[in-house]
Amino acid sequence: MNMQKDNGMKDTKKGQVVGAAVTGAVVGAGVAVAGAVALSDKRNREKVKQAFVSVKDRAVDYAKSMQENAMNRANTITQDVVSRQKGLKKATKAATSSLKRKSKKRTTKEE
Repeated sequence: MNMQKDNGMKDTKKGQVVGAAVTGAVVGAGVAVAGAVALSDKRNREKVKQAFVSVKDRAVDYAKSMQENAMNRANTITQDVVSRQKGLKKATKAATSSLKRKSKKRTTKEE
């Protein structure tokens, strides 16, 4: 009895898969026909072309904007790093000078 249930379930799943495939094919064919009918009219083709050009132009503008933003951020970060490096060099020189003075004072006191 279990075998009959399993076979019945397998048949049902196969039927669902076939049904889904047929449905997908019908829908795809319908979309293709609708697209062909819509594009058969010159005005519709021109509208589609203009839409694609518009989307392309917006994408190019967006990419340029993102590139400019990235370059501005990179420049800001570079300037910040250079500024911090200068500050570290000054602090290092000051610390080195201070250590040298303290070392000279100790050497003088020890003598």
